[in-house]
Amino acid sequence: MAGIIERKNKKGDVTSYRIKVSMGYDINGKQLSKTMTWTPLLDMTKNQITKELNRQAVLFEQKCKQGQCVDENIRFTDLSEMWFTDYAENNLKKTTLVSYKKMLKVVLPAIGHISIGKLQPHNLNTFYNMLLEQKIGCNVTCHSDEDFKNYINVHNGKKYDKPRMSQNELAEKSSVSIATINKLLKGNVISVECAKKICETLGLEYKKVFKETDRSTISPSTVKRYHALISSICSFAVLQNIIPINPCTRVKPPKVNKHEADYLDEEETTKLLNTLQTEPQPFRTAIQLLLFTGIRRGEMCGLSWEDIDFDHNVIRIKRNVLYTQETGVYEDTPKTATSVRAIKISSHVIGLINDYREWQEEQQNKCSNQWRESKRVFTNALGVPLHPSSVSKWFARFNQKNGLRHIPLHSLRHTSASILVMNGVPLNAVSKRLGHACAATTSNIYSHVFRMADEMAAEALDDVIFKKTSENHSA
Repeated sequence: MAGIIERKNKKGDVTSYRIKVSMGYDINGKQLSKTMTWTPLLDMTKNQITKELNRQAVLFEQKCKQGQCVDENIRFTDLSEMWFTDYAENNLKKTTLVSYKKMLKVVLPAIGHISIGKLQPHNLNTFYNMLLEQKIGCNVTCHSDEDFKNYINVHNGKKYDKPRMSQNELAEKSSVSIATINKLLKGNVISVECAKKICETLGLEYKKVFKETDRSTISPSTVKRYHALISSICSFAVLQNIIPINPCTRVKPPKVNKHEADYLDEEETTKLLNTLQTEPQPFRTAIQLLLFTGIRRGEMCGLSWEDIDFDHNVIRIKRNVLYTQETGVYEDTPKTATSVRAIKISSHVIGLINDYREWQEEQQNKCSNQWRESKRVFTNALGVPLHPSSVSKWFARFNQKNGLRHIPLHSLRHTSASILVMNGVPLNAVSKRLGHACAATTSNIYSHVFRMADEMAAEALDDVIFKKTSENHSA
């Protein structure tokens, strides 16, 4: 039977009642219990209070026995750990997990101490406003004027007075990726966390060697991602019967201004293709394939030769190659279930791939035993599969070197989609080719392109009708 305890104010008046239900004992013999507080209405009589209090106690005990009532006093920090272990690790992509881990470092200091049952919309609004107004150090980077080639063994033909640590050794001892070491040697920015680890390994003083870059405020779109993370954790609490309602459903995150997808126009696309013809492999073919198919960077890096059907001019997308600082390069399933797809390609693209395959076979013959067999389509001259980031970096240098407009690599996917839309390809066909979960996604991303296509259609209709009318009048 549930226990009932009166709760009194300083004057000794009963203001509420604590209802407690025993839930047995844990493995250490500690009694487990669940509690709730019930506050009577001001106009209730003593008999009414007693009757309703007993009813509330019975209902609460029933909920506890049926597993419908979990302690809502659990802190948001502890709940997030439950969510991460029981849900996130088994259901989310690695890139999403890495991103959420970084975001939780900002979320938990702000609301982690609050019991999930007491988390209110105003707590979330306060947090979101803080993100928008203050400078957040969750992704702080730093740079150094120091030449780290003076501390690390690099192959520059020089002899050193003292033995130096190799790049791989430094990466391993500092628990950072080899890509971070390469950035450091090139003088690029790296995260503060990695910089401090490297300084500790090399025996350097962080503040004397590195300077932090200016911090910037978080954009509304990023705040919306924080909202999605918190909402996912709260939804998990609802499913576990810890709380009845997700407090995030009563909060409106900041309005995000819609950004139009950036893409190349017809003239820019032609110039890009012409300029690519004198560029080296494998990037010459890789960039063209991204443009002609609209596949994602990771999908291209994940292509194996068995995925290309040369008899039927079809490319099958089966995997995605991604990179995170924590895990390095890894293979995963495509972004969504509909991203597993077959894409029809033209004879021209098949010709490009055949020419590239000849180049790869020549490199394999030159390397002989040094060739690294991976069965991947896109590799470097030694057979090592292309790193996803290397394609993006090469494309940025290529645009700068040739005076082309700077666009991110992903814009080639937008360009491919835009060309299809402008040439009257049905929405569903474009959506399936891109691997979107539904046609609505395609319509939302390329709404401005569809508007332009509609305007062109209207003008074309005018031209046809007025031409016919003019011919009839002249006749």
